[in-house]
Amino acid sequence: MKPNTSGRRGVSSAWRHFTVLAVACMVIILPCAAETVSNVAKGDPYVLTGVATGNPQPGLAVWTFGPNYWKYDVVQTEGSSFTYTLPGGETSQMSVGMYQVIVQHPMGNGRLDAEPRTDYPGPGQVSVVSADGTSFIIAGSGALTGGQAALALVNMLSSPNIDDTYFQTSFMLENAFVEVENAGTGVYQVGSILSFGGYTNMAVGNQLIYTVRSAEFGPTPKTVQAPYSGATGSLIVQPGSPLNTWEFSIDTAGWNPGYYIVEVESPRNQRTFSGTIQLTEGPVPTPTVIVVPTPTIITPAPTLLPTTPASPVPTESPAGVLAVVAAFGLGCLLARSGNRVE
Repeated sequence: MKPNTSGRRGVSSAWRHFTVLAVACMVIILPCAAETVSNVAKGDPYVLTGVATGNPQPGLAVWTFGPNYWKYDVVQTEGSSFTYTLPGGETSQMSVGMYQVIVQHPMGNGRLDAEPRTDYPGPGQVSVVSADGTSFIIAGSGALTGGQAALALVNMLSSPNIDDTYFQTSFMLENAFVEVENAGTGVYQVGSILSFGGYTNMAVGNQLIYTVRSAEFGPTPKTVQAPYSGATGSLIVQPGSPLNTWEFSIDTAGWNPGYYIVEVESPRNQRTFSGTIQLTEGPVPTPTVIVVPTPTIITPAPTLLPTTPASPVPTESPAGVLAVVAAFGLGCLLARSGNRVE
């Protein structure tokens, strides 16, 4: 009689299937991991990079939703990584605000189970339609707002009826700005080397143009030679945290004394005026520090009010006490004697 090994074979077979499935999941189901800048200046590109496993044949779908904006693109992976870029020319036309980005992975069936469909459900409308037949409108009459559309897509991709998975991130689109930290009201000596710096939300590598010009410079008759001093040049935005930085230095040797305006601007005409600085011929006077003595506060001693001695409590003499006791006893005797007469 042969031993019954069918149960053991069944367990072994089931374990092999589970192992194969687990390995497949490890290769395919890992979500995309991405890095992105949380703040983007208008006119700068938005770049999203990440990792997507499983070698998806149709590529990865990238959805972007924001204020009155939606965009759908498909990008291919290179090995297990991907890069997606919204060019600066497009971000310059987008509205300031928060944008949600969703990267969709097709998973095991090799197809994207949620895609946009134009003129659906009616002319002029665009909808996101899933493989299980659900949909929502993202453009045209009845369209969801950017935030609502992003949430609806996440709920759609989370449905057990489709096998796609996703990764979600976001970025804030802002107006570009350039700020100066250390210029405004300083007084310096002619011939000094002046250094200026500041910060910006513009991307690293952007070019900025600086100008330091005399505040007294203006139109004059041709016969009058107007003195002019100043400098101009360009600089490159450097990485910083939380904002990127910039700086430049100028040599004021040979400049005329007077007031100067410092200006930094970007090619997109986003600029800052830092006010004025002053150059003097002689040494910069050291400001006189006036020391105000701290007043001495004298606390007067408290005034003690005279106290009236308490009146002594009268005490009775022993003789008086004995007289009272004797009178009391005599009364008792008279009372008893009266009773016997009756």
